[in-house]
Amino acid sequence: MIIIETNVNDYDMLYYTIDFENIALYMNILFKKLSCFKSKILFLILPFMARETGDKDYIERRDIIENFLRQKINHFGFNFIDMQTYYNKFDILPFFTQIDRVHQPEGIMRILGKTIIKNMHKFHFHTHKEETKSKFLITTAPELFKEKLESKKLANSLFEEYIYKLDFDMKLKFSEKFKNFQLMGIALCNFFENIDNTAYASFIVENKEKKIIKKIKSSFYLFHSLNDSFIIDENSFMYFNKENLARSEGAFWIKKEENLQNNIKHCGLSYFFLAQINEDDKKFKLCDEVRLLKELDFTYLTPPVEIYKEFIELYLSHMYNTKVRILENTTNELKEQNKILEQKHSSYLSYQENKETTLKLLNLEQDLINKKLNTKKLYKELNIKEDVFMPRINVIQVNSAKARIHNHLAYKLGQALIENSKSIKGYIRLPYVLSYIKDKHKKEQKIYNEKIKDNPSLKLPPLESYPDYKDALREKNCITYKLGEALIENMKRGGALK
Repeated sequence: MIIIETNVNDYDMLYYTIDFENIALYMNILFKKLSCFKSKILFLILPFMARETGDKDYIERRDIIENFLRQKINHFGFNFIDMQTYYNKFDILPFFTQIDRVHQPEGIMRILGKTIIKNMHKFHFHTHKEETKSKFLITTAPELFKEKLESKKLANSLFEEYIYKLDFDMKLKFSEKFKNFQLMGIALCNFFENIDNTAYASFIVENKEKKIIKKIKSSFYLFHSLNDSFIIDENSFMYFNKENLARSEGAFWIKKEENLQNNIKHCGLSYFFLAQINEDDKKFKLCDEVRLLKELDFTYLTPPVEIYKEFIELYLSHMYNTKVRILENTTNELKEQNKILEQKHSSYLSYQENKETTLKLLNLEQDLINKKLNTKKLYKELNIKEDVFMPRINVIQVNSAKARIHNHLAYKLGQALIENSKSIKGYIRLPYVLSYIKDKHKKEQKIYNEKIKDNPSLKLPPLESYPDYKDALREKNCITYKLGEALIENMKRGGALK
């Protein structure tokens, strides 16, 4: 059995500016050639949406093609499955062409294929035979041009061909052996150059009478029909359109009016389809609406796609409702989480305000201590005893080794640890107090280092030079200092207040 898929490519050829007269010629020759085979012939009239669904002209032309197909099927007595009519009957064409306008889902076509195999014994042999007087020839670039060309193999599990490179600066002359043959079309695959975007190339075929300029889109392996008649003569050439001249006719996937520029510098030539067309093959007659003969009609083998549509819609409806419920639940959860986050944020802002207040109090306390130390220093300098009515505080002379030890970060941190461990409130504010002390100490050290850099005379003397050096050593070994050192060591290892 020979199975022919039709309708889709025929329409696309018409859409991309191949005249209907040429399409009718191709169909005439195809049907005549098929009629000569002693085999069952089955035509699949595939369902598809017109590219311009709102353009009545394109829809009318699609109907003309379908009507011409039915006319030829009836004439030769070929079997057919008219999926287009079946889809229109149940108004399901828009549903099954949403994802792919021209290709039906693989599952549907797979079921159809199995059904055809199971029912092969039911199909008829055609009764009408008609031979064409046209001659045809398929040839390759080396044979056609008598040139040695760079080639590259294109192959898969079922296919193997060599593609020949028409380079940017080549001009190939047609061999006079093929004189008077008409160039019907060329199979091309422009894959000699790698390009991220869609590949665009253009070639020119020229004889004594005319020049045909055709653009090629993509690096796919495709056959490109010529719309204009090109007869090979003794002065015929093919070359790359390196000047980007305007196209003389459309091409597959490219309409004539589209202004595309070459972005590669070659064309990959597979084979050339040549013919000497007999005038009888060009004749055709368009009839009014044709109804296919019932005895040839196997459209009932089409899978019940209208039922598939119901199942799919039912499933989608169920999934939609399920997803809506999930979305609603998720939305409610997010609202609850957002509410919790807002509460935490409010608590955090309140906490930040308390932290700021705590740090201000610490600054005031530190200012008070500094003032008391300055007062003590003044009493010392004036050799005046403290007033008996003045509260006695434990101060340390600023210009002493002991004072220097108390200004170490370890001592400050240790003192803060001890002072704030005496109450719950102290424990709460402890991390912020330690962070504040650490940051402030760092700033003070930076200022000190900048000052002594500008004026080295301001550098403090060694601790050993102070009279209370031994007292300072005892302070350095006290629990306060050791606690601070332990905390700093913990910080270095990645612990708290890093």
